[in-house]
Amino acid sequence: MGRGRTSPRAESPSRAPTTGSATWLLGATAAGLLLAFSTAFADSYGIPKLLVLCFGAGAWWTRFVWAGRGARRTPVDLPWLALGGAMLVSFAFAGDRYLGLVGMYSQYAHGVAAYAACGALFFAAAWSDGAIRPAFPAQAGLAAGGLVGAYAIIQGIGIEPFAGVAGRLPVGRAGSTLGDPVSLGACLAFLLPFALYRAKASRASERLIAYA
Repeated sequence: MGRGRTSPRAESPSRAPTTGSATWLLGATAAGLLLAFSTAFADSYGIPKLLVLCFGAGAWWTRFVWAGRGARRTPVDLPWLALGGAMLVSFAFAGDRYLGLVGMYSQYAHGVAAYAACGALFFAAAWSDGAIRPAFPAQAGLAAGGLVGAYAIIQGIGIEPFAGVAGRLPVGRAGSTLGDPVSLGACLAFLLPFALYRAKASRASERLIAYA
């Protein structure tokens, strides 16, 4: 008698997000974190990237909750909770709690808010039942990294294409969309292993992005 019955979730497949939407969302977030900056903010680089991170995490959680997915364990659960607990204890006893929440000026990635947003984005992606094509987010990040590097080269030869950006480079070195030469170097060094791996891709367009 019970045969042939379907669950409510099966009866409404439109609620389940598509694989394509998950892949594109992750790719857009990865690229946006590298490229976002705006002179409309007091911190032209940190605040736009934090906004992209929060938007990406919020969109993932909206997608995750709407699909009715459940949580599952991951290898980073305990390390993330341990570091998060240490940050919360530090925040509770901080002399400047606003500083502990959002991080120091021009270093907003170091605050509790950024840490929570990173964790939210990671866990929503890790708990997603839909398969994600990992090649596309990696390619999006590499393409964005190529633009970051190209912008740094243009700055290095003395050209600033964006109005409102200070023409004088910090300590004489380019900062590109990161706004700081140290952050720029760390970003490009992080992308190097992905570029070396994707340089062996079967598609010529993917190899071209990796080489760039």
